[in-house]
Amino acid sequence: MKQVVVLGCGAWSTAIAKVIADNVASSNEFCSKIAMYVRGETHNDRNLVDYINNDHINPVYLPCITIPTNVVANSNIKEVVSDADIIVVAYPSRYVQWLIKQMNGHVKENAYFVSFCKGLVLYSEENRVKLVSDMIREQTGKSCVVVSGATTAIEIAEQQFTEVTIGAKNYDHGSEVKRLLQTNYLRMVITQDDVGVELCGGIKHVVAIAAGICDGLKLGDNTKSAVLRIGFWEMSELMKELFPDRGTDWLTIEQSCGMAELFICKSFRYLLFVFL
Repeated sequence: MKQVVVLGCGAWSTAIAKVIADNVASSNEFCSKIAMYVRGETHNDRNLVDYINNDHINPVYLPCITIPTNVVANSNIKEVVSDADIIVVAYPSRYVQWLIKQMNGHVKENAYFVSFCKGLVLYSEENRVKLVSDMIREQTGKSCVVVSGATTAIEIAEQQFTEVTIGAKNYDHGSEVKRLLQTNYLRMVITQDDVGVELCGGIKHVVAIAAGICDGLKLGDNTKSAVLRIGFWEMSELMKELFPDRGTDWLTIEQSCGMAELFICKSFRYLLFVFL
């Protein structure tokens, strides 16, 4: 059976770990326990690993949710990944390169990655941007599936219905990830356009911030609708401009990773820009 691990202890990674743990508990395909990498962090002078393993809560990032008992937290990343077949990365994109350096040389030959990271990596010296999944592939030599969509951690943890897009050139890996994650409240759709899926998840933040600024300036729904429409169009143009030879499909933007992402621009995550 396949061993699954989750790298990260934020709200998003905790919610993902909960979904996976619930699914694998009675699975004949995946190991019934999952490991969760938690970088050394404390809360009220107590290690976060201790909270997760003994109290089954994450008091820092998702305090209102009970974590399944088959989630085992560990602050030693080498131990976490050494037996893993599927490595789920739910880490801030700016720290992924550091994460890779910590685990390199300890990942199994046939293991592959699943990236939930939203964002792009800027290489200023090369004057270009790079996808997080590309960085993972290049620096580990492993395959990487991409997952993105209109999601908030708390709603997934509360089992509210959600749609998510899986981007996978390797269909077998994409199908396996779907079996790992899909539930009666979490619907997965697979596309081979992994570049489009990840790019939508990264650049929609720019459009979302612009929409929040519209609210802050009290510009009204007409203006914000125009911003969202133009932003939607520019997302499709950027897909072609940044990665013209990677098989991006403009239809990808109609999936949860694109259009639906823009629908949550009024969520609490962007309210900060209302008050600028």
